[in-house]
Amino acid sequence: MQVGASSGGRRRSDPRLILYGAVSGTCMLVQALLTEYGPDGAAQAMFWLLVGLALLWFTARRKSRLARAVIVITAFLGIAIYMLSRPTDAHAWLLAALYAGQALPLMTPTVRRHVNGSQEGAAWAAANG
Repeated sequence: MQVGASSGGRRRSDPRLILYGAVSGTCMLVQALLTEYGPDGAAQAMFWLLVGLALLWFTARRKSRLARAVIVITAFLGIAIYMLSRPTDAHAWLLAALYAGQALPLMTPTVRRHVNGSQEGAAWAAANG
């Protein structure tokens, strides 16, 4: 979402988008560091962190609804998996909270307007020539 005018006719981003992206990205980083991926854990953690950050970049810069949906859906799956498989484990609760920290900022009205704005604007432009 763009607000206000700045030099050169470019508009600057809503600071809340930066905050929400930072919260989501930080939770992704910590979750990747704390998840036990098995014998080749470091490589797998790095791979999934890069995938998550790429999806977050597509959400922020390309206004991708699909990338946002993939992050939110996989985060909620992570919450369900950890809560159902280890409901009394404190580590599982921490991971579930980190998954929630990835998804919830992306579900705010500010982020929804950001990702929906580009498609709505393009549809309007196409319909109205």
